[in-house]
Formats: sequence, structure tokens, C-alpha cells
Amino acid sequence: MNKRNTIWNRNFTTIFIVNIFTALSFHILTPTLPKYTLSLGFSSDIAGFVVTMFTITAIIIRVFAGRILDNRKKRGILIISLILISAAILGYSKSTTVAALIVFRLLHGIGWGLTTTANSTIAAEALPEDKLGRGIGIFGIASSLASAVAPNLGLQIVEAFGFFAMFLISFGLAVTGSLISILIVEKDVPLEDKKPALPLYSNRKLSDIGFSFFSKSAIFPAALMALINISYSSISTFIAVYAENKGIYGIGYYFTVSAVFLLISRPLFGRISDNLKKETIFYPCAVLFALVFAVIYFAKSLSWLLIAAALFGIGYGGLQPTIQVWCVKAAGEGNTGKANSTYYTAVDIGQGIGSTLAGVLAVHLGYGYMYLCMIVPIIMILVMFTFYVSKTEKIA
Repeated sequence: MNKRNTIWNRNFTTIFIVNIFTALSFHILTPTLPKYTLSLGFSSDIAGFVVTMFTITAIIIRVFAGRILDNRKKRGILIISLILISAAILGYSKSTTVAALIVFRLLHGIGWGLTTTANSTIAAEALPEDKLGRGIGIFGIASSLASAVAPNLGLQIVEAFGFFAMFLISFGLAVTGSLISILIVEKDVPLEDKKPALPLYSNRKLSDIGFSFFSKSAIFPAALMALINISYSSISTFIAVYAENKGIYGIGYYFTVSAVFLLISRPLFGRISDNLKKETIFYPCAVLFALVFAVIYFAKSLSWLLIAAALFGIGYGGLQPTIQVWCVKAAGEGNTGKANSTYYTAVDIGQGIGSTLAGVLAVHLGYGYMYLCMIVPIIMILVMFTFYVSKTEKIA
């Protein structure tokens, strides 16, 4: 951690700006890449498969990303990963076959898995320990801004200028991020502050191999985040379809409202987490997050969904930085890369499971009951967290 008692130091400011450009480049492609795939004459299932390849590759690369970052120069890895992203985006614009799209999607997944882990690791290590929660909350603003602005921007660019112009702008944003990242100053963690990493093949035990890539101490909070994202993914994947089926129009405002509340809540709860116990934030935010799905189920108009969006922004906006800070602090000095790798792998796994599970439940139960079922993972995290708190208090 940074010993200076300021959040906006050179490295944090630089990586914050890099994260904005990276997130904008990514979110411009979120709604437009499937449309591009369909425009080439491929079917919807092919478009979905191309998107899935990205997630799978990002999950796989995160397994190695943490250890790589904790043992290599982070700035160099970040620059290389952004170059991979830039190459993939340029490759999309020239792709006319499914094979080509998949190859560049895999390349993009590798770059994205490394970039997001590197960004968070550099940010966490640049922050003072007593302001870690507030700093991570502020750092999350970049992705919130991008998710609010970039998807609609990408669609407008495609409509006005075509797909190539959209890819070119996304490419330019990624390249700009890689150039700005050159300004990051490398800092080595003193040997006396660094926890020794487990050897890769210690006694040839599978557990030793796993914990050489992940942080054992961060697995429990990361598991909570995986469950949270099982529920979250049902919203990001199906809320637009659900609204259309109910005859509710203007669903784009849902994402705008949720992004606004995320912008407010993430730094606020991050700051609170630096001064209060985890349970002070965890319990109320988890309850608010559960209420999101109840409100969606009962929604009869857009106003109901906007209330759900506000609740989501507050609930998820409090849980996300609290759990990420928990992972980083649990892993200890010198293992920030593995902590973030563990955290983001859990996020990806949760979203992957959640999207599939939500689809199956929607087919068999309907979208409304599917959203009610998504309260179950939140009940699970409340039970798990309560056991954790009671066990910790007994030990103390």
C-alpha cells in the first residue's frame, strides 16, 4: 500500500484515467459487437457464442493473472494487455468469418482479463491503507460512467457512421489508455512486507497449485461476490426482454438511473468501509439488493423499474467495494494481484452461472418468477456472512 496519506497520487490518478479509457473502449462494444455479428449474416446463437468465448477466456486468464502481477512489472503487463485489446478490436473490423471473430474474441478476453486485474491491483497498491475502501469506491466510478455512456454512444456511432467508425473509436480509446499507462511509476514491495508465495508444485498437491494463483484468504469474500453476481447477471441479461414482455418502454433509463446511483454510492460506501465494520454496510446493502428483485417482479410501469434501479445502485454499490476491499486486505501486502484475480474470477464465474441459470428459470417459470428466485443467492450470502461474523467474534 502507498505510505503517503493521499488518494490522488500520481499512480492512482493515472490508473483511474487509464481505467476510464479502457472501460469506454469495452462498453462501446457491448451492444454493437453482437449486432455486427448479425450484420455479417450469422445467427443469434452464433452471436451469443462469440460473446461467451470472451467470458470463458477472461476467466481462464485471471487464474494466472494474479500471480503474474505479483511477480512481474505491473506497468509492462498492463501495456501489453492493452495492446492485445487494441489488436483484437482492430481485428473485429476486418473479420468476415466466425473463426476470425472467435480468434479475436479470445485475444480480447486475454487482454481484458489481464487489464482489469492489473488496473485494480495498481490502484489498490497506490492507495493509503486507511483510505483503501474510499479509493476503490472512487476507482469504480470509471466503469460506472462508461457503462452509463458508452453503450448508447456505440449504437449512435454505428447508426451515423457505420461499424468501422465504431471499431476505430474503440481502438483509439484502448490505444490512448496504453499510452497514458506509461506514466505509471513502478514500485517494488519491500521483501519484509511481502507474504511468501506458495510454490507452484509444493508436494504436488492440487490445493498448493491453486493457492499459488489465488489468495486463500480472499476466497470466502470472493465466494460471496460470486453469489451476488449470479443474481446481478439476471438483470443485465434479461431486464430489457422482461420489460418488453410486460409492455414497459424506455428501459434504457433503468441503466442510466442505476449508473447514477452507483456513481454516488460506490465512493460513499467505500469511505464508510474505511471507518466502520463490514457488517454495518453488508447487511443493509444486501437487503436493499434483495428488494430489487421483488420490485422487478411486481413492476407494472417504468417508474417501478426505476425504483429498482435506484435500489440496485445503492445495494450493489455498497456491496461491491466492501467485498473487494475485504479481499485485498485479507490477502495482505504484496499479494494484491492474487486478491484481485480471486475477486474478478469470482465475479466472472457468478455472471456466467447466473446468465445460464436465469435463462433456464425464465424458460420453465417465466421471467417474473425467475427474478423472485434470484433472491435465493442473496439469502445465502446473508446466512454465510452471519456465520462468518459469529465465528470471528468467538475467535476474538
